[in-house]
Amino acid sequence: RYVYGIGYIKNYVRSSFFSTYSKSLVRANDIYLQNMLTLLILTALVYLERASIAADVVLPATMTYAAEHPLQALLWYPTLLLAPELGNVLPMYIVILLFAPFFLYLLRRSVVLGIAISCAIWVVASLFPYVDLPTYPYPPQGGWAFNPFAWQFLFVLGMAIANADFRDSWVVRYRKPLLWFSVAVLLAAFVPRVTYILNTQEVLSWHVMGKIPFAKKATLGPMRMLHFFSLLYVVAWLLQGRNAWFERAWARPVVRAGQSSLEVFCFGVLATYIGYYFYAVMGFTAVNFALVTAAAWAAILVFAELIHRRKQFCCQAARQATANT
Repeated sequence: RYVYGIGYIKNYVRSSFFSTYSKSLVRANDIYLQNMLTLLILTALVYLERASIAADVVLPATMTYAAEHPLQALLWYPTLLLAPELGNVLPMYIVILLFAPFFLYLLRRSVVLGIAISCAIWVVASLFPYVDLPTYPYPPQGGWAFNPFAWQFLFVLGMAIANADFRDSWVVRYRKPLLWFSVAVLLAAFVPRVTYILNTQEVLSWHVMGKIPFAKKATLGPMRMLHFFSLLYVVAWLLQGRNAWFERAWARPVVRAGQSSLEVFCFGVLATYIGYYFYAVMGFTAVNFALVTAAAWAAILVFAELIHRRKQFCCQAARQATANT
């Protein structure tokens, strides 16, 4: 969201709205294709694992449907009406990218007007459940896990923040109270989550935040948005004036992952499901959870490094080809 605001507004200023919209469509197409490839591999993995070594492992409902009806799932994936857990984030991004340039246009004319219209759409989507896109065939008559009409508000706020000047604003004047307030919000969300995990031993539970009032994920509840911006503020404070950190060897794997965020996210979805199978087979204990998580993170960072080297190789080959012509 933030990066979109920085990168695309520069393109908007240099060229035109249509050029920016074209660039947004290209990015949406890239996300769509990589999402389809990820879901294809994921469905094949789940089907094979359910048919062989892990038939008794409990899967999320949507993924269970895909494992039991793989051909039907593959036919529905391209419509974006069917998306398994963790694979339902990118469809939301695809839809938002289709109308994000219009909000960028509004923000360039009036930040207040752009945010007000976006906020109004968010409120309507939060109050009326039918203001959503459908899912089919599972769950029947359900809505998206990330309602794009609600989540676009966070996207628009990110674009507005990316191009705002906070040097003389209240954000700077009250930075210490804001910092402690943000830390308190993060702790308030962290403590009940850990307590829930320890009491139920459901380490991979995906519905903990749903038990907190006004934190509904589908419609971007106010508490969820407050948590997001609190985390953003704390991270920004920690990294302020510390850009040299990213140049050190220990930070290089994380930087590589950030530079290939789409590919790394898709690989992370696959790694999560594969790790969950190992976790279920090994036993639901804290030690096994830590081992599987560490292995998954290591695999993701190695994958990011491989993607980085591939991009470097392609760039060098392209420069060499240009030099030879």
